[in-house]
Amino acid sequence: MNRAMKHLAYYAHISMRQGNQIEVPIPYTIMGFDMPVFLSFEDIYEFINLQEISANCILVYMRYLEELCRINGQAEKFVFVSPSLISPVRTDTEDAGRRERADNLLSFLRDAPKERLYLVPHNRGRHWVLGVIDPWEDLVLYFDPLREKKRDDFTELMNMALADWKITTGEGIRRRRDCKTKFSNRPCPLQEGSVECGYFILGFMRDIVLNGIDALETGQVGELRSNLAAFLALNPVTKLLKVSGHTNSKIRPPLNLVLPFSFSHYNRPFGHIWAPNSLVLLGNILGETPTLKTLNLP
Repeated sequence: MNRAMKHLAYYAHISMRQGNQIEVPIPYTIMGFDMPVFLSFEDIYEFINLQEISANCILVYMRYLEELCRINGQAEKFVFVSPSLISPVRTDTEDAGRRERADNLLSFLRDAPKERLYLVPHNRGRHWVLGVIDPWEDLVLYFDPLREKKRDDFTELMNMALADWKITTGEGIRRRRDCKTKFSNRPCPLQEGSVECGYFILGFMRDIVLNGIDALETGQVGELRSNLAAFLALNPVTKLLKVSGHTNSKIRPPLNLVLPFSFSHYNRPFGHIWAPNSLVLLGNILGETPTLKTLNLP
């Protein structure tokens, strides 16, 4: 039984059902400005029980991955872009605010050094996909756990943002004017159910950061839910927000959230939870993960 998940489930059951929320600061490097994200009891419950994942959970996991990149000296190699900045709010309109969303993406691409990759989760309407952008190669890698080729909004969005980037950097002058952005549908593990896409996207991002693009072809997805549970429990910037009427009072998580793990062997935070050699099939992880329904909590 995974202890990180058990701690998170227990904490949600005991402390969050009455309106308490977990507050996680999201830096400007992901959102374009500093802002907090609040995880509710429903967010945690759905996450633990493998129901449809919320965008807030995806944001928090991206925050975890950014911290992991900083620790590993990869902060300049990967940039994570909030899905709320580039995903359509409505999908029943012709362009769904595409110009504004392309401008949001362009703001991240400006001053991009060579060899930097931009990881861009995109929700095209109750389905998550992942784009990996290499602007200097004019290349977008596309990962869809359903392996569908329908990416109309995503393609138009990338074309608009990268066309503007080439103009602002002078790349459009250096390249042939008729040169189009290259898109590559990359092989990746296939989801079998209807709600796992968000979890697969988290796993794709994690494996890319730890093992590179080609790691996804093996069909292995990391212990992503354990990572997020441990991050929420151990990270000192995570706070609990208790909402009572019109007043907010911040309190520290209880001591029982500190996980009984030793990290000295790895000499880094979250050591053996996300170590590359601990990768297992997603199905094995989900089969051993406790849920709020099975913990027999008081």
